[in-house]
Amino acid sequence: MNEFEAQTAFREKLRPWFQYLENCKDENASIWLLSNQPSTFILTTIDFKIGSGLSIIDPFDGRFPWLLNKEFCNQIKFYPERDYAVRFCPTVLLDSQILTLLRKYFDKDSSMNSPDKRCIHQLLKFFATKKCDVSPFFYYIESLVKNENLNEAKKQKYAIDAAETILKVHLMDEEIFLNEDCVTPDWERFENYKKQYDISSDCIKDLAPIWYKKNFSGIIEDPTFIQDSKDIVSYTYVALLKMILIHKTSGRGVVKKLQDFFSFLEHEDFNVFLMRESLIAAYYFSNNLPDKFIQIQSDMTFDKVRQKILSTAWDFLLLRMPEIQLMYGTAKDTTFSYVCSADRAVQKLGRLFTIELVSSQAQIPSIISLKHKEISQDLGEEVANKLCSKLREQNERRQVNLILNGVNPVLKEKLEVLASNLEDQVRVLCKQ
Repeated sequence: MNEFEAQTAFREKLRPWFQYLENCKDENASIWLLSNQPSTFILTTIDFKIGSGLSIIDPFDGRFPWLLNKEFCNQIKFYPERDYAVRFCPTVLLDSQILTLLRKYFDKDSSMNSPDKRCIHQLLKFFATKKCDVSPFFYYIESLVKNENLNEAKKQKYAIDAAETILKVHLMDEEIFLNEDCVTPDWERFENYKKQYDISSDCIKDLAPIWYKKNFSGIIEDPTFIQDSKDIVSYTYVALLKMILIHKTSGRGVVKKLQDFFSFLEHEDFNVFLMRESLIAAYYFSNNLPDKFIQIQSDMTFDKVRQKILSTAWDFLLLRMPEIQLMYGTAKDTTFSYVCSADRAVQKLGRLFTIELVSSQAQIPSIISLKHKEISQDLGEEVANKLCSKLREQNERRQVNLILNGVNPVLKEKLEVLASNLEDQVRVLCKQ
């Protein structure tokens, strides 16, 4: 496809959402639509294959999203050739394993092996070269929201330890690190931080609790945010329970199992078509998942199975963070985030989809596309065709119908009953 054809295709993709925003009564409604403009950050997923191995996953396929809103609709009528991509600093979201490796690297921990040291060294070189933001946001969700049983003292310790590690990245003198392989603060930047956070100490340890409180404690400790995170995880958890039941109790082929899973997602008892979960279902039914991702054995107790499924559901939340953060973005304040993970399953699944559209309005679900070629190589043409055609059908339905009517997922109370029923069925498959 040449540049003219690409621009024409993009304008056709833009047209229905332009019409929607023009007619929308919500003056603050906005939509992020993936453009054809190349990203200045990364053009594909970046892999660091030394040691534990980690990846910075690109959910935008090397492109920038455009922010569509009422202002955009008015401007494009008069200035159709203007560049409407929003410029902002990309943020790399670290999972708990990456944060732990960074902490060991900075502390010169003797338990850290040489390959992992080289891997983190390469990651820091990437940060220093790109001068991008690095965030512990998902680590905080995973450590402080997911682990309900942690007492307040431990929560604060985890939060401040993570803040100290991230600040060492933020305050690192990039030129010295790149030229001398030495981690040392940029003291001019440190002075700016001291003024911003009103401290006199030259010690990062003293800055960490203030930095955490100002930047993260408000949202991480907010009851609404905590409940919203758990609600998102609950939908994935229920879908994974059904996925396991289909795989363990049906002798049908992969395509038939996929159809059974699609029927469950679309049934009125659930009523949310989860695209990422459909992708993992295809890999799970094909026995083609990396590591031990939701591999359930007959000698496991139900409590252990439930723990593994919940852990997987939280991993899905990590993969959803780029679109969740876009959902709340504006032209002035948006987090354009990329997940950094050492989990092989997260790396595998994350590189197979692209975020095409995200809306600020909850009734318009996000739209993603899948990489058919890669899926076909892994699972075969028939499974890839079934999966991708179903997702195209869902995307078309969302574009044509849900713009007008919205979507109404099953109520929370009904979801809890459904989860309980599915748990009872999975329990029968477990060690008694």
